[in-house]
Amino acid sequence: MTKRLFPWAALLLFWAALYLPGLGDLEIKGEEARRALPAVEMLQTGDWVVPHLNGTPYLRKPPLINWAIAASLRVTGMENEWSVRLPSVLAMLALGIAVFGTGVRWLPRPVAWVAAAAALSGLGLWEKGRLAEIEAIYVALTGIAFAWWLAAWVNRKRGFALWLVPALCMGLGLLTKGPTHMLLFYAVVIPVLFYAGEQRELWSAGHLCGLALAGLLFAAWAVPYFHATAALHADAVWASEMKQRVGVHEGALSIAADFLNALANGLPWILLAPLWWSRRVLDGLEPRRRTLLCAARWPLAIGFIGLVLIPGMVARYTLPFYPAIALLLALVLPSVGTGIQKTWGWLNTALALLLAAGAVGAVVYAGPALVEWHDFLAALLLAALAACAWPRLKGEKPVQLALGTALAYAAGLAIFAAAVQPKVRQMVDLRQAGAQVTAAIPADAPLYLVGATCSPVLFYTNLVHPCIYAGSLKHLPPDARYIITPGKKLTGPLAAARLLARFGTDKDTQMLLLEIPR
Repeated sequence: MTKRLFPWAALLLFWAALYLPGLGDLEIKGEEARRALPAVEMLQTGDWVVPHLNGTPYLRKPPLINWAIAASLRVTGMENEWSVRLPSVLAMLALGIAVFGTGVRWLPRPVAWVAAAAALSGLGLWEKGRLAEIEAIYVALTGIAFAWWLAAWVNRKRGFALWLVPALCMGLGLLTKGPTHMLLFYAVVIPVLFYAGEQRELWSAGHLCGLALAGLLFAAWAVPYFHATAALHADAVWASEMKQRVGVHEGALSIAADFLNALANGLPWILLAPLWWSRRVLDGLEPRRRTLLCAARWPLAIGFIGLVLIPGMVARYTLPFYPAIALLLALVLPSVGTGIQKTWGWLNTALALLLAAGAVGAVVYAGPALVEWHDFLAALLLAALAACAWPRLKGEKPVQLALGTALAYAAGLAIFAAAVQPKVRQMVDLRQAGAQVTAAIPADAPLYLVGATCSPVLFYTNLVHPCIYAGSLKHLPPDARYIITPGKKLTGPLAAARLLARFGTDKDTQMLLLEIPR
């Protein structure tokens, strides 16, 4: 029993060390406000069909992320950074469990564990998985669909056993960000079926019922939503969103930067991708697994590169591919040659030395008083995990090397969260700004947002009424008294207003809290 529970406990520890240290340290930023504030308003208004932001229907995204955050706020009973980011880190945990749990059905157990670790520890997934943003849940759902389908296909499952779980994930994904994940999923699945001569599976009852199930899940929300927003033309807003994402002109340097960022999001595991084209690796695979690799490697590579080259796309749009990439990289892991093993061993040694130096440097940078010392415990527990797991992998050198890389990498990220994030926390002032807003105006006074659709500082106010979006000064009602607007100084119609507070150090995000005299 202990032997069977050990990898699950190790995976839980690995996830916790990656995603929990410093989770609530940094303030809500950027897109997080657009996910958290509608969730707060859902709890206030009881409207779970149409998300609202600053009292106005928010029509740009489906609501699953808002539902998840609202549920977290209600269950935890707290309205803070930790609570709004909890759904994201739990989605990452679900992804790790799914990759390992399905991986052991077609990969050696240690290799399946490495696949789960790789899926969790890519730099881009680690970053997004610790934020209250759509990508964490979206990538997790796509990754679970990939993990289930690949395991079922390798084991020659058909019909509902092959398609039901992916269909559930597809339906929930539609409620998260729309249909893009379905394009990525089928970009891999369809070539595999055609390469294997099993394309008839696409017309099976299990697959067609699965598509119907995904559609029904989406329709259960979409029908009342579009009925409630008929006068607001939500479909036109969605079309505009897609148009803004695709076809935006970008220069060659911008595209090159996006491509490098996309590669960086998969570090360190993406470095193993060239092994997919190794003849030695292919010859060492059982026929069905070799078919899978031959069929999936080019769609993954072309899809990855193609997404970045599409004008308007950004590096994070490739993230849903990474769980499938992690599984195929794990598939070829046992076939890593001795030459690569030797180089990999030296790199792991260098990584360990860099980790030790980085831990000391981070403490010096932050100062002992600022360091979250309890978060350093995560790094120590990972070292203990390595000591326990190493003897169990005797004779499996590539897996040992991958385990060493994963644990050292996770320890480094945990040290970053423990020592560097507290220093960064001192450089921002949104919590203080929220307190200023709360103190400067009556709790029941309407607060209007002019010239910006959202500001993270609104998450930190403690007002009875949510902020009301006014668009521009001409849309302010005659009795409007308190407003928040971007800018650095008072000009034009606002020249006579009284400046109550100024917050935001970035010139592009600086906000003013004003009182209009009456």
